[in-house]
Parts: sequence; structure tokens; C-alpha cells
Amino acid sequence: MMIRFLHMKLIIKMARFTIRESNVMYHLHVVLYFIMITKGNSNMMNKEDFFYDATVALCAKPEYAFAREPVLRRMADGSLISTALSGGPGEPHEDNFVLSVRSEDEGKTWSKPEILFRHGERAVWVTEIFTEGVCPMMFVHTYHTPSFYREIHSYISYGSEDGKKWEMPRNIPNGLGNFSVRQGIVLSNNTWLFPVYWQAVEEGWDWIEAPAKAPDYVTMKWPTRCGVIISEDQGRSFSIYGDLRADYPLWENNVCELPDRSLLMLMRAEFSGVLYRSMSYDMGKTWSVPEPTEIPNPNSKISLCRIRNKIVLALNPAPPASKTVFSARKNLSLWVSDDGLNWNKQIPVAKPEKALFYPHLLPQDDKELLYLMCEDGEVHYFVKIPYEAFL
Repeated sequence: MMIRFLHMKLIIKMARFTIRESNVMYHLHVVLYFIMITKGNSNMMNKEDFFYDATVALCAKPEYAFAREPVLRRMADGSLISTALSGGPGEPHEDNFVLSVRSEDEGKTWSKPEILFRHGERAVWVTEIFTEGVCPMMFVHTYHTPSFYREIHSYISYGSEDGKKWEMPRNIPNGLGNFSVRQGIVLSNNTWLFPVYWQAVEEGWDWIEAPAKAPDYVTMKWPTRCGVIISEDQGRSFSIYGDLRADYPLWENNVCELPDRSLLMLMRAEFSGVLYRSMSYDMGKTWSVPEPTEIPNPNSKISLCRIRNKIVLALNPAPPASKTVFSARKNLSLWVSDDGLNWNKQIPVAKPEKALFYPHLLPQDDKELLYLMCEDGEVHYFVKIPYEAFL
């Protein structure tokens, strides 16, 4: 409350002083604005920390305690929208809700964060915005914090073409919904495929007797497992395939179709130190046994896409971490491959010592640009990377 009051007080003083001494106030305004921003996040990156054009898309402080997991998409009117997990003192928490921001000028400026989805009793979280259908679809999840993701519920909210209005979230067709939906793709046979993961209950069925407390959220007591949901009729119905498991919890999976029409799935494998890999040769219906790759991963999310027959992976190829901590998620990079096995190009996006993570990719073929959104726990950054830098 003190921070909010100070913020309001500074603005009032500036407004009064501007009338008297506009030139002096111009310099004072810049100083005070910088102070308010840095007070919100003392670790805020500078533009010089990125090797490509970058802007701040969302800053949580001082109004919100944090902002996590950006999801970036373009709407039919040309605007860009991005969502964030926020609300409450941290995540996971019952007061978590979804924020959204919008840009009308290709990411140069962004709107003030607004609360998009909020539930009266459960935490709310958006993991994917899919724009390949008649209207944009946002995958909205609620969860009960004492159970972590053991009791996750999944929904779809359908939006207006410009993404300015979103309907009340509704159940996913066919009774599916006990999973987290990740970045969807349209396959070469025109089916829609969405990677999903869920937390299985192997023990500790009663949340009161077996609460999930940090750092015991992701554990083999309740192992996360991966699969996909597929729609062959543009979202009117869905079927689930796969039950991928390993000696480590597998989650935050991404799928990409390779030039030979096989499907590559890469998965975060908690505390293994690397990403895990599975292949499908029948458009996602069956999957190979997950195997470890040689791709380093410090317990963090990745983003995967295909651009001109190249496989592009956004990741933090940092040393393995024994704990899930933000500080280990450094060296934000793009890796490029022809076959999903050999990653011949490795392009740094930001300075290797900076903790910038949870990337989300949005290729823009007409502009020859790859848009990337990432975060540091409080601030979301929008980055434009020319195709010529990595292709």
C-alpha cells in the first residue's frame, strides 16, 4: 500500500509542477518515472542485455507481486496480445489470475495490464492462445493450490476476432480436461495437435494428508506425464493420445512436425539436467519411449517451432540445477536443427549471465522476423529476431 500511495503522490506533484515549470518538470518526470520502475523490479534488464531489438511488454510491480509465463499471439486485426500468470503473493496460490496486455504497433508499446480471467475459489492460468480456427481460442486452467496440479481443470474461452472480448471458459469437448494444454500446431494433414501434460496420483490421494509444499511440487510421488490431444474437425471434438513417462517428471512439452512428416516432442524432465525426446510416425497417435537428449535444461520451459523446414528451439542451455530456481535459467538462446537431432546453430538472444526464461515463439514469415516473449519473474520482454540471424 505504501508503494501505491507513493506512486499516486508523485504523479500529483508532477502534474502541479508541470504547470509552473514545464522545462524543469520534464527532467524531473524522467527521474521519478525511472525510480518507480526500478523500485518495482530491481533486476529489470536493460535493452543492452539483449542482442536484438527488445521492449518491455509488462511490468508487474508495483501493482502486482509477479508475472509469469507469457503467451504471445497475433489477432486478426493485426494487434498482438500476451497473457501472464499473476495475482496473490506468488505461484501457485489460490489468488492467481490471468493478466493480458496488447500492442497495436508491432510491440513498440504495450497497454497497461488488465485482469482477463479470475475465479472466486481457484487459481487461474492460461497456457495457450490458438488462432488457426474461426475465432481465437484461449486454453484456461484452474487449479487447487494444496493439490498443485493433481486437480487441474482445463477449459476453452472463445474470443472475438480482435481478441478484445473473451467468453466465459467452457469445458473442452469429449469430457477431456485434467491436463495443461501447451502450444498447438496444425499438422500437414490439417488436424490440430496440442501437447498436454498432467500430474498423476501414485500416492498421496488426500490433499490434506499429503499436501504439495515447496519444493515438493514436482515429484515422482505425483509424476507429470505427457501426451497430446488431437482434433480432426477444427475443434468440435478432441481425442487424447500418449502416456509418456520416464524416471523423471515429464512436463511443459512442445511438438513440431519435421520435414519428413514425423513429429518431434521435447519435454522438460525435472532434475534430469536435460530435455527428453519422443517421436511419432503416425501424426501423433502413438509415441516412442521418451529418451534423454544432450540438450541442457535447468528445469525450465522451452518453445519449439518450424520455420522454412528448420526446427527452431528457444531454451536456456544452462548447467543442470538441483533445485527449481529462477537464477539457474540463464543463457537464453535459439538452437536450430534440420532433423531435430543435431542442433548445428546456437544463437544467443541475451547476455549469458542474465536470468531470462520461459520463452514463447511467434514466427512472422511476412516480416522475416521471429517474435519472442520471455520473462524474469516480474517483467515480460518482447524481442524481435531477424530470420537471417539464425536461418
